[in-house]
Amino acid sequence: MAYQNPLAPVGKTNHRPRPRLVCRSPKGPSVRLHITCPNCESPAYGFRKRQLSTLVTELAYECRNPLCRASFVFQGEVTRWLTIPSNLNPQLNVPLSPIVQRRQQLDAINNLQTAVLPDIGEMITLERGSQIDIFSEQPEQ
Repeated sequence: MAYQNPLAPVGKTNHRPRPRLVCRSPKGPSVRLHITCPNCESPAYGFRKRQLSTLVTELAYECRNPLCRASFVFQGEVTRWLTIPSNLNPQLNVPLSPIVQRRQQLDAINNLQTAVLPDIGEMITLERGSQIDIFSEQPEQ
């Protein structure tokens, strides 16, 4: 005799399958949000999405465990940029990820240019702009 799951619903149920929420990434394949039920820790599936603001989205989930069937709301918020958008919206107040900040600082340090110093004994003249002493007063022209 074939095994029958004792938790499986018998006969017709009024439970209809819901569409799954899938995150689509331009860098790779789709990624599912694997959310578990906070009550029984069984897998849950998303069935409703609501945009609360530009940065906050609310997702409704339902537990797949037939003995639990808890419904709950998951709230997701954009908290930091992992990569800086090419066309940044100035109205958004989203900080950079610490990793991105460090990368920008390292790029700035690597792009620093050192001053060209004259050879020993050579006079510094105003004709060579790279030799002008920035700490002394400049003559007015």
